[in-house]
Amino acid sequence: MKRIFHLIVLISIVFLITANTGSALHLQGSWKRSSNWDYFTRFCFKKNSKQYGNLTYVMETKNDLKIGFYDDQKGSWDSVGNSKDSCAKKNSKAKGTRSITSHHTNTETFEDIKESHMWYFAISDCSAKSIEITKMDVHLWNPMVGKYSQEFSCEQEGLLALNIVYFILFTILCLIQLFTSVKLQRTGDFHPVISFVLFSFSLFFFFFLFFYFHLNVCSSV
Repeated sequence: MKRIFHLIVLISIVFLITANTGSALHLQGSWKRSSNWDYFTRFCFKKNSKQYGNLTYVMETKNDLKIGFYDDQKGSWDSVGNSKDSCAKKNSKAKGTRSITSHHTNTETFEDIKESHMWYFAISDCSAKSIEITKMDVHLWNPMVGKYSQEFSCEQEGLLALNIVYFILFTILCLIQLFTSVKLQRTGDFHPVISFVLFSFSLFFFFFLFFYFHLNVCSSV
């Protein structure tokens, strides 16, 4: 019984270390493509008439890079996403393009007053054969949605709270199962098969949480 309890504690620690508790869009690291124009990321800015959403980024690159902005309206991203058009033609269909100044903090604002829109971002250097960002730090922010939710794309609104509810409920169920097993063992009615049931339930609990957090929540990033 003690071994099972220790195993549960170990799995809990591993889960807490590795779990991605949300899909906040904060991009770091490097980025490289073998073409001169490519999709970078996307983000849904929430409808708001009082404050703009924004993209803030710092990038290091040897290319003469541009970042292009496309929305989900007809003739924008749908016309370039899978298109074989030239780099210059794709950039001409953007809602806007900005030159990326290396080692400099850049900020772009996005205003969606009537309805929320998905925005798509592409990186390009039409004079090169490949593009590379050696280091980056990119944030996308939704306005006025709370401190812990502002980096979440609007189609994921409420998922953080839902994750917390799921975690609390499954933790309670696991503790009830553990408490019942200990009680049965003390009364002498504890059957060895209960150890197997407790172990199986615990594995189900933690693997469910792991896959929910890592796969389901992050599917749009």
